[in-house]
Amino acid sequence: NAVQNTPSNQPRIITAGIIERANSLPAITFSGSQFLVITSTAFNNDLTGCLVYKASSSNISSGSAGTWYNMNGIFGSEQSGGTTDFAYGIYNNKFTAGNGPSDNSVRGNETINDNVTRLHSWTRDSANGKITLYSNSASDGTANLNAGTSSAVPSVAIGANQTFSS
Repeated sequence: NAVQNTPSNQPRIITAGIIERANSLPAITFSGSQFLVITSTAFNNDLTGCLVYKASSSNISSGSAGTWYNMNGIFGSEQSGGTTDFAYGIYNNKFTAGNGPSDNSVRGNETINDNVTRLHSWTRDSANGKITLYSNSASDGTANLNAGTSSAVPSVAIGANQTFSS
């Protein structure tokens, strides 16, 4: 269960009595500092996730390969010291996964800042650190990033960067 107890930080599904929509379907809108938090130690284990989203050029972070942790996050967690941080988001116009130290990231091949709705998914094997990205069910990048059991903080943000803001 994902929650946001601060009303001004809650993502929108209705604005001024009108349901938010994407492709004519009801949708949750995350913007600025609006995000949800999941509290669970399950994120220390193997992970599989699936996202349906649309990205525009206005929400794309960029920088050198070693600064993936500043990406516009879709899903992420941070722990002091950085060895077990992990996040999935949009970085340098690509769907990206990062885990551990600043140089541990893998990004997909497809440029995604064109307002097209996409299905992206990922897997993370906590035993060997292998992260695999998928775009519309096809493999879109893989890397062994942070081997061994993870011990990330027991909460993860949806719709925010790893520090649970913006």
